[in-house]
This record gives sequence, C-alpha cells and structure tokens, in this order.
Amino acid sequence: MPSAAQSVAGLVRFSDTEAAVDSELLRGGKPHRKDLARRHRIHDGVVVVSTEISGEIIYAQRSGYFAMLATSDALRAEFMSGRPERPLRARAHVLAGDPGPLISGRGRAAAVGVSVVVTVRGRRNRGFLLGRRRLDLAMDGNEWQLAPSGMVEPANPGDVIVESVRRELAEELSIAVGTAELTERLRPLGLAIDLLRLRPEVCVRFDAADEEIDTLSLELAADEFNTARVVGMSPQDMNSVWSELGPPNLTPAAAGAMALLEHSEGFDMATGPTSRG
Repeated sequence: MPSAAQSVAGLVRFSDTEAAVDSELLRGGKPHRKDLARRHRIHDGVVVVSTEISGEIIYAQRSGYFAMLATSDALRAEFMSGRPERPLRARAHVLAGDPGPLISGRGRAAAVGVSVVVTVRGRRNRGFLLGRRRLDLAMDGNEWQLAPSGMVEPANPGDVIVESVRRELAEELSIAVGTAELTERLRPLGLAIDLLRLRPEVCVRFDAADEEIDTLSLELAADEFNTARVVGMSPQDMNSVWSELGPPNLTPAAAGAMALLEHSEGFDMATGPTSRG
C-alpha cells in the first residue's frame, strides 16, 4: 500500500504494554522455535508487534522475538512444509476475527519490520543497496534484502520507526545521523505485508549523500550479510533484478519495498513483480 504520509514519524503508534499472545498458537509453534534454536544462535528480545492496522497507521504493543518465531514465523514454516493441514494459520484467522489477519494482529506476535531503500549516486542514475543474507541465519538465510532492514524495537523516548532506522544505519552501514535530521530525511514509501508470516513491513527511503557511502568500498555488517550490490533505479535495471532474483530469492520485505519504490518512481508496474509471479 503506497504511503500518502509526509513523514515516517507517527506511522507506528506504539503503546509500551505487553501484547496478548494466544497460548494455543504459542504451543503449536514451539517445536518450530525450538528447532531454530537448535540449528542457529538466536536469543530472545523485545520487539514491536502490530495489534491493528488502520489505513497506513499501525497500532502496536511490545512482545518477544521468540513469541514472534512461534506465532508468526511458524506460519511460514507450516506453509512451506507442504502439508495440506495448516492448524496454526487457521487459528490465526480465527483470532483475527472479522478484520482478517492482514489487518488484525490479535493473538499473534506480528513483529513490525522496517525496510530502508538507501539510495546512492550512480554513474547514470541513483541506485539502491541490496545485501544477501548469510546462509546460517535463522530467518531468510541466503536471500537478498534491503540494507538496512530489521525488526522495530521499542524506543523511549522517540519514534520507534525513526529510532530503529537510526540504529540499523549505524549497525549495517556505519552511518551516524541524528534523530531530528533523520526524521526530516526519511521518506515514507508505504506498507507491505509478509503474507506467509502475516506481519507488516514499513518501507521508507533514505537518500545518502556522496560522502556518507563509498560504493567502491561498500561493506555491509559481516554478521548478517555476505554480499552487497547496488541496483540502478531505472525501469531497465529494476526489470533486470526482478528477472534475475525474483520473489523466491528476495525477502518478502525486500520484494514489497522494491514494488513500492517502483510505484513512487512512476515505473510501469505492468511489467513489475506481480506479472513475474
């Protein structure tokens, strides 16, 4: 959903209270969470989770990363297993009620993500940054995502989106930008939904100055990425990366943010990601 907002501040209305998570979903997703803990190094932490979406405003509370794995990431694992029975997804639909699980996060830890389209100056036109995630990561290993991206964490004081982007820019690109300046420079692109995990992604744009990023020596955080690339922001370059990678090799958040970027640039969406599956 493209954004009509002028600022990213206030797009997530966060109440620092514990979100109610359904015990049946937690039990059902526990084996998936334990399997990830056995195969990967993961630790619990506080994340911001969506309780309801109204327009492009996300109303949110706090929950835990492990709860997200058991009640959100487990939905994807259940679907990818290929089994026709999907009791966790059925339970999520029941808990969401009439608005449906794309609008309501009731009963789930539907962690809010933020994807940042960082643009840099190129030879012919601006480009944006993609990074391939390390294979050994618990979620979306070996897939390409926007750099930086991450789950939104509580911020007190401050806007949760702005503060999360500020943290991600520092951690993944070594860019330090103050809160007030960052609030002015971030442009909202819109809202995407990870349909398998049933969790929302706030997509924003940050135009880097020439001195902030040297694309010739570009390095992303080694604990998360193993490869970095710059994709040109032209219809031809975008079509090329869609054809090369396609949604199967992109994280859902990256695919959604790239589609929103195309929309904001006025590219012809008839040849965009939807037509390519």
